[in-house]
Amino acid sequence: SSDSGGKSSAPETKDVDDYSLGISGVSFDTGPLSRRMYDALISVAAKRFPDGTDVPQELVDVYRMYSMDLTAKEATKAALKQNGLDMVEDTGEDSVPSDLS
Repeated sequence: SSDSGGKSSAPETKDVDDYSLGISGVSFDTGPLSRRMYDALISVAAKRFPDGTDVPQELVDVYRMYSMDLTAKEATKAALKQNGLDMVEDTGEDSVPSDLS
């Protein structure tokens, strides 16, 4: 058996508190921000298809959800920061990366 010199090889963990909070979409301008992000994504995507061809509905839906999700996360981070808190995202092996959720 090997001796680790009394040092633990397990990573150090921090306590995490769960909060339930509501964010006003009006106060944080989530609607207009999400719309601008969606428009930018669709604009770039449209350039990848031949002229006169619409972006497939599946991609439109993905870009819409991504825009709303990212905007909501940024608004949440801003609200937490205003209250001296930080957002911690689950990075466990079963979790979906935030860019894909």
